[in-house]
Amino acid sequence: MASSSEISHHLDEAATHGYLDSINGTTPESLIDAQMKVAAFIEAIPETITLPILTIGLGQGEEAHALSSSQIPLIGLDIAKSSIDRTQERSALHNFYIPLVRADAQKLPFRAGSFGGIIMSSVLHEVYSYCQPSGFESFQNTLGEAAVALCDGGVLYIREFGCPSPRESPIQIVPISEQAKEFCDYFAGAFSLGIADEGETDNIELSLDKNGETKTIGDTTQILLHFKNYWHDLQKKAIKPSPADWKEAKESYLIKKPGPDRQYLDPVQLCAETQAAAAMAGQILDLKELRLIHRTKINLFLQQHFAILNHEGDDVSQHIIPQSTAKIEAIFTKKPA
Repeated sequence: MASSSEISHHLDEAATHGYLDSINGTTPESLIDAQMKVAAFIEAIPETITLPILTIGLGQGEEAHALSSSQIPLIGLDIAKSSIDRTQERSALHNFYIPLVRADAQKLPFRAGSFGGIIMSSVLHEVYSYCQPSGFESFQNTLGEAAVALCDGGVLYIREFGCPSPRESPIQIVPISEQAKEFCDYFAGAFSLGIADEGETDNIELSLDKNGETKTIGDTTQILLHFKNYWHDLQKKAIKPSPADWKEAKESYLIKKPGPDRQYLDPVQLCAETQAAAAMAGQILDLKELRLIHRTKINLFLQQHFAILNHEGDDVSQHIIPQSTAKIEAIFTKKPA
């Protein structure tokens, strides 16, 4: 399994090639978008709780900036020095205060019950991806640590990708643009989880044959999401000269549970596994809200590049693509054990 220092080095190296710029915005409009994302989280924290909020996974500080307007004390944590540095620069530029801690989300350096709220936005799939071959265990550890760090009545907010449900298998993804065809040829060979040595990673094998047939709808989702981000990173020049070194090619956007079925987690299953991980740490999380946020512009973009066919040959693009790109927003509250 990759060590904390190896993961940090990998993320810092990616940051030198524009990775942080590709995931966070710096415009007034992007800040408003971030404030809208965290609004439900802020509203869910009871007024009687005055403990600080912990934001795990800083990027370049966009969500920390958005949370700073809530007037609730805030602490930021990231494993990468580059993210800590960027967030410090942003806080100084925009005049908001946030203590920053460099640490691994699997080993939070805080006492139990320290926080009134914890937010993890697009963090869990990175923990899962970079901690192979025990990615699911690392996913569980991270959630358990978060549950312990919350006070009773505190709120955990998770924003993440999820596998569409129900699963349709087999399914065919057909690239209909030259860019999509080139990407599928590249991605089928480049996708490999984690930063460990070759052969140490065994949680996911992406299935994509020459006809574009995938074994599960989750594999189709992986290709669609990666293509969207690959295109985005190309436009922002956030890809190294060698695409084989593209950071996102080492990430699974979906999480698989070990076992004979090895299925990707859908939104309901992801929430259930979050509660199970908390229970393993002796904590109780109550699911208060689960929403799927559909992203119309991204869906229209992907429909220009791919057609999705079911096992009967019917075009199901307008059904599958929106499910594949939707973001999960889940809010949990911690109950007394």
